[in-house]
Amino acid sequence: MARTVVWTYDGVILRIDAEFGTETKKQFQRYLKLAGTYKGIVDGGWGEMSQKAMQQWLRNCGYYPASKFKIDGAAGTSTWNEFSKAAAVWGFGSSATIPASRRRYEQLQKMLNKRRIGKRYSDGRYSVSNGVFI
Repeated sequence: MARTVVWTYDGVILRIDAEFGTETKKQFQRYLKLAGTYKGIVDGGWGEMSQKAMQQWLRNCGYYPASKFKIDGAAGTSTWNEFSKAAAVWGFGSSATIPASRRRYEQLQKMLNKRRIGKRYSDGRYSVSNGVFI
């Protein structure tokens, strides 16, 4: 069974697991490196260093207190679908709109705006370019 890490924060679900190809994991590592939390080699391996970089990035973005943050080790069959829906929140993939959660994304955008991360939006839609919020 592949090791899966499921990240959940206020209903935003993202998964990183061994079923993802090397290129997808490299994309995560590149973003974390740009964000300054990953100091390792961008090689597509997802180990303790990548995991800690992700946790640090979450703390930097205000996705804590930890009591609201859940890490689950269960593998799921819809891993890629879940990632695709929320990928733009992390800065991977193309524009994404998730109508069922639009209000949450508007709130997230407002929080990012306050922190001066990316361009100013509050429409519930994320546009992404080169792994960085735009």
